Amino acid sequence: MVNVLAPALLSLLLLPNLRAAAAASSSRPGDAPKPHLSIVSSGLYEMAKFPERNLPSGERLNALNDSKRYVQSDRYPTSKVINLLWVRELASRVSNEGIIVNAPTPGFCKTELMRDTSGVMGLIVKLTMLMVGREASDGARCIVEAATVKEEDSHGRFLSEMKIKAETAMVTDEEGEKLQKDMWKEIMDVFAREGLLVQVT
Repeated sequence: MVNVLAPALLSLLLLPNLRAAAAASSSRPGDAPKPHLSIVSSGLYEMAKFPERNLPSGERLNALNDSKRYVQSDRYPTSKVINLLWVRELASRVSNEGIIVNAPTPGFCKTELMRDTSGVMGLIVKLTMLMVGREASDGARCIVEAATVKEEDSHGRFLSEMKIKAETAMVTDEEGEKLQKDMWKEIMDVFAREGLLVQVT
């Protein structure tokens, strides 16, 4: 669950600096930019099955670490769902602090990320990359814009192709809102057990 825990912990560790930057920008006259925190997402989150979400609160991360439940094709999309839930909850907790938190995706870019994929899957990936892959610089531009100039309307939101994109029901409906709070608690419990707890109001 590196894709989940690492960005979550880093975001908490950055909060004091983001708060200091927000205080400094609010004391400056004019349109001083607000500090941004962007956790890189992926449109593949929309394909997540994430059956573990139906487990009782407190059991999901353990289930995701259970090798017997491992489904390779669903792990990456599921990790991106949890990232987005984290972004939304963190955004709600810092919404009055002058910090913008969002989740941009660079899209499917022509990079060496899948270089070790071989066989039929490797061929499919390479052909798809040739046909619809965007240049890495275009993907990077999406991340840089989200992390620097996107305004308050991007706070707590998923961004694709430099635009705010409506999130799926898995994230936004009543169950999604409960899952958001539950996953926050589960992740914070992991940090507490490991002695990494950072207080966030």
